[in-house]
Amino acid sequence: MGAGRKTSTYDIDTGAQQLGFVERQRNLGENLGGVIFGCSHDTYDECVNGLIFGLPRPHICYVQYIVPGMPVFLYNYSDRTMHGIFKAVRWTTFPNQRTQYPAQVRVEVYNQCPSLSEREFRPLLKDCYSQDTSQSSRLCFELKRSEAQNLCRLFNAASARVNLGAGATRPASQAAASNSKAAGTASSSSLGEASTSE
Repeated sequence: MGAGRKTSTYDIDTGAQQLGFVERQRNLGENLGGVIFGCSHDTYDECVNGLIFGLPRPHICYVQYIVPGMPVFLYNYSDRTMHGIFKAVRWTTFPNQRTQYPAQVRVEVYNQCPSLSEREFRPLLKDCYSQDTSQSSRLCFELKRSEAQNLCRLFNAASARVNLGAGATRPASQAAASNSKAAGTASSSSLGEASTSE
């Protein structure tokens, strides 16, 4: 069978497809500005406690462009919330380890912010959603720099609202300036100068 040719078999992660996983990639390459990883209620604790996020094998083509300091976010399919802000420490694959999610990235918490509902972040990421109306809830995980910056700003604004609500007395103008600085910082590839080119 196979006429002497070497054949390979690949497992398809149908569960992730049903939960909103999109196989199309945007092919941003070195213009990648951030990455969203996925989890469910069942895997959330494993991701945030272990600080390793993973995606299925087809995502290696862009996960390899993650650089230390790049902003990373965690999307919970179960309740459609986004968690952040994390930053990449390094990406790696484990070829000898059997896992459904070999495109793995070690992360650390950059700024622990309140989670965002899809209603809050979807307008910022409208180009990341499938244009096919039958799959309009499917989210692409590659982010342009501007999208990553905007998502960082949204997280920082949510964090500022919570801090002010808890009795902090920082003026809104200071919070906005701080949020703008932090968003630009967190969304650059090295947590240094922010680049807005796409």
